Amino acid sequence: MSERKKLVVHLGYHKTGTSSIQQWLKDHEDILAPHLKVYNLVDGGTNRLKFSAVRFSRNPKDKDELAVQSRRIADEIRAALQPVTCITDESLLGMPLGFRTEGHVENDVYPAACRIIDVLSQEFAEFDTTFVVMERDKNTWFRSLHNQMVKQNCFQGNLEAYFKAFQPSVDWEALRNELEFGIGDRGRLVAQNFEREFASGTVADMGFFQLLDIPKELMSQCKQSIPRINISVPLQKKAPQQTARKALVLGGSNSMLQGGWVNLLRTEYDKVLKPENLSIGACTSVMALYRFMATPNLPPRIPIIWEYGVNEYNHMQAGQSLDSLMYHIEWLLQLAIRVGSPFLPLLMRNRVQAEMTQADRYVTSVTRLFESYGVPPVDCNRLLHVLARGDVDLGHWYGDPAHYSVRTEFHRRLAETVALSLDNARVPTAPSERAEKFKPSRLVLLSPKGRPERFDNSIVKCDFAQFKDSPRIEVGNARPLAAIIVTSGSGPNIRLTDGKGKEIGRFATQVAYGEGIPTQQLRQLILAPGAECLHIQGGALHISVDTASKPPEVQNMFVQQPKPANSHPNGLVTLLCEQPK
Repeated sequence: MSERKKLVVHLGYHKTGTSSIQQWLKDHEDILAPHLKVYNLVDGGTNRLKFSAVRFSRNPKDKDELAVQSRRIADEIRAALQPVTCITDESLLGMPLGFRTEGHVENDVYPAACRIIDVLSQEFAEFDTTFVVMERDKNTWFRSLHNQMVKQNCFQGNLEAYFKAFQPSVDWEALRNELEFGIGDRGRLVAQNFEREFASGTVADMGFFQLLDIPKELMSQCKQSIPRINISVPLQKKAPQQTARKALVLGGSNSMLQGGWVNLLRTEYDKVLKPENLSIGACTSVMALYRFMATPNLPPRIPIIWEYGVNEYNHMQAGQSLDSLMYHIEWLLQLAIRVGSPFLPLLMRNRVQAEMTQADRYVTSVTRLFESYGVPPVDCNRLLHVLARGDVDLGHWYGDPAHYSVRTEFHRRLAETVALSLDNARVPTAPSERAEKFKPSRLVLLSPKGRPERFDNSIVKCDFAQFKDSPRIEVGNARPLAAIIVTSGSGPNIRLTDGKGKEIGRFATQVAYGEGIPTQQLRQLILAPGAECLHIQGGALHISVDTASKPPEVQNMFVQQPKPANSHPNGLVTLLCEQPK
């Protein structure tokens, strides 16, 4: 079988030196003719292919036209005498951001790139095909695109107006992944760095021209400098830096993963978003309320990102009432309203939920709640279906039954989705009847006096009063919703009584212990069973160690088992209470 002909398809991108490369190839076409056949934008050689690609980028129904034009070129390459062919046109993946024609405006960065390259790679599969893109410093690239759109009368306004109109964002790695997915095993993708390529100054040293395998005897006859054409901004200039936005993350363990979406926002998207992560695993929105209220010096109107769906479904399955879960979320929405914070819910599911053909009652209820407040959630299940292109292999996307795998692109795409969605996040708006329900009340944290113990780990620091010291909390007319406690494998059963000595409840506070489990943990106890609070008589709540044989209530994440040999301090941090204004 004869050796396959080599094909290099230069896809751009726009404003990455394509005009200079194309002009150099045009200037030397006679010298290179024995070796290289070129379809060049400069002389219109790519027009029919480009126009069909652009039409396909705007209308998927035009796929056949692109395939026909690709086959026409494939037939010509097959018949050509030259061993190498180059196709160079920066619009083969679509037009640049902001391009306007006949009522159509390009408002995203190459949104059809994957499906276009899928067709091209399919029709050129018989050749040894290399697709080449040139990546550039993002800020300089967007500035150059803006200049080009102004020159072409596609956009009127300065760079700030361009950023406001299109909110441009590009992730070169993600775009490479899309292109490689479209190519499959029918070729390869080479991504080159614009700054390094054009810094060399010598054509023979540039990686792009090395891909063309130009013989030395031909290259020696060519100019070694490359023309600079359509330079819209000097390479050393940078677009103005936008101030990274701050946001508050209140979530469970999916928001605490090493390599997870919050970690990526902190390390790779830190010029866009600076998240303050107040997440704590194994809890619900009660812990979110505590963390939000107990954290000092939060910026005014800081956006809130909520992610407790997986945890709350698990708590519901373990016995916590759906009403109480919704009530606690609703209080968080009310707090966001009162401080003017935009609210962005992320609705995750565990693997069991993801396998369901219909939404479970938790997902249905929480979605309805968020939508009633005008803050519809980002549906991570839908994101999975998009990333998997409709064919979701849950074993691939989940690292374990409760966590999305950090070995997939899910967390990166979620980080990007969050960064983009926050621009349009709204302050919640309560339905009128719910606004009236919450209007007479406020939420407060009431703590015992004289809390000598200190809980301190890498996530949270707080004081607490030990259960063995029988702490008493003056609540007045406040109505407790939940207790925030520090506990361990030696956590005792506790008994709660009001100021008149009436028993309120008995609760287990012991948590699992053993290798790999923190010795002390911050946990929550739900004191009111539904969408309500406890009404305390006598203006006080008293907590004592329960030595009676009566079985306690064992809520989710607590256990009843033999105690470890070594005990650790356990006690009350605070009560989360409703209080009349």
